[in-house]
Amino acid sequence: MKGHHRLVGLLLALLVLGGGLQAMPSNADPISAQVAPNEYLVKFVPGTRIGQREAAVQELGGQLVDRIGQLDVDLVRFPQAGQPGSVQAAGDVVGTFEQHPLVEYIQPNYVYAVSEAGPRKAYLPLVITPGAVLPNDPSLNLQYAWGRLDAIKGWSYDTGSQAVVAIVDTGIQLNHPDLQGKILPGYDFVDDDRSADDTFQGHGTHVAGIVGAVTNNGIGVAGTCPKCKLMPVRVLNSSGGGNSGDVVKGIVFATDNGADVINLSLGGREDDQTLAAAVKYAWNKGVFVACAAGNDGDYGNPINYPAYYDACEAVGATNADDSHARYSEYGRWVDIVAPGTGIYSTYKNSSYAAFSGTSMATPFVAGVAGLLAGQGLTNQQIRDRIRQTADQIPGTYPYYSGTTYWSNGRLNLARALRP
Repeated sequence: MKGHHRLVGLLLALLVLGGGLQAMPSNADPISAQVAPNEYLVKFVPGTRIGQREAAVQELGGQLVDRIGQLDVDLVRFPQAGQPGSVQAAGDVVGTFEQHPLVEYIQPNYVYAVSEAGPRKAYLPLVITPGAVLPNDPSLNLQYAWGRLDAIKGWSYDTGSQAVVAIVDTGIQLNHPDLQGKILPGYDFVDDDRSADDTFQGHGTHVAGIVGAVTNNGIGVAGTCPKCKLMPVRVLNSSGGGNSGDVVKGIVFATDNGADVINLSLGGREDDQTLAAAVKYAWNKGVFVACAAGNDGDYGNPINYPAYYDACEAVGATNADDSHARYSEYGRWVDIVAPGTGIYSTYKNSSYAAFSGTSMATPFVAGVAGLLAGQGLTNQQIRDRIRQTADQIPGTYPYYSGTTYWSNGRLNLARALRP
C-alpha cells in the first residue's frame, strides 16, 4: 500500500477554470472534517450473525440501516448519539463501539463535497502533425490534449472495442447529444433509483466526455476511447455533496455490473478503511481504477485518498506545455500524469466547457485503460503498459534531477496502443 491513514473528509478533485466559464458549486470547506450526522460504517467480526449485529447496535440505541454485503460492512445509525456532524463529536461513539468484542472496526460515514479553486490559464489550440487524418468533431481544435497524448496517431491503431468505463461521480447527462449511444444502465445511490442523470451539477458529464464523447460524429468534441461504453454511477448530489457509504456502494456496483475501468475523480486528505476495501475489491475483480491525485498542491501538497491506495492509479495533472500544474498534488506516490489544465469537454444542459484539475486528467488515463481493456489486457497489464509507455518529461522519477513530481511520466496514448 502507498500509505495508510484515517479519512477526515473527501473532496472532489476539481479545479474550476475561470475566464467567464460557469463555476461548479462549492458547499464545504475542503480542510474541515465532516461526517454524516449519527451515521457510521461498521465491520463486524467475520461470521457475526444478523441477530448478533442487531443486538450489538441496539445496545447503544442504534439501528442497522443498510448493508454492503460484498465488503461485509453495515451502515448504522445512532439517532440518540447527539453527533452534530464533526469527526471530533463522532469519536465518542466510535470509542465506545469499537471496544465491542464483535466489532472489527467502526468509522463515521464521512461527507465530501465539490471544491473549487482560482482561475487557471485558458485552453490552448490543438497542435498536430501536418497531414494527419482528423475526426470531424468541430471543437477538436480546442482539445490541445490530443496533441500532447499523440492521440490522432493512437486512434489509427485502435479506437476501442466497447470496453465499459464507469463514471463514479455526479452522474452523466443521459441525453447529451455528444454522448448518445455510449451510456449504459447505471444507478443513482443519492436518490436510490436507476436514473443516474447529471441534471444540475455537470462534473460527471464533463469527466464522461473526456473518457468517451462520441468521436467523428460532426458535433462537439472527441473522447479518449471512441468506442468505450459509459456507465453512470451517481454518488454525489446536485450540490456536489455525498458520503463514503454511497461512494463505496458505487464502486461495488460498477465492479459487479461489468465495468472494466472505474474513474474516480474525487479524493481526500486521509484514509477510510471501507473505501480502501472497496477499491481493493474492484482491483481483485480485475477492474482498473483511475483516481485523481488531488488539487491541493498549492496548499501544502497533502497525500490524497483513494489515489494513494495501491489499487488505484494515482493521476496528477500537467499544463499544456507539459509542466507540472501547480494545483496538482505531486511526489513519487503519483503514478502517472495527463493534461489537466483547461480541458474542454461535454457539460450539463447539452453544453461544453473547459475546466482544470486532476479530475480532468484522470479520465484521460481511464480512457486509455478502456482502449487497452478492449484489447483483452488485464488490469495489471494495463497498469504496466500505461506506465512503461509514458513520456519521461521533466519531473519524472528517476530520469530528471531536482523536484520529483511523479513516478512514470506523462500518458502517451499512441505509445500505449502501438502494435
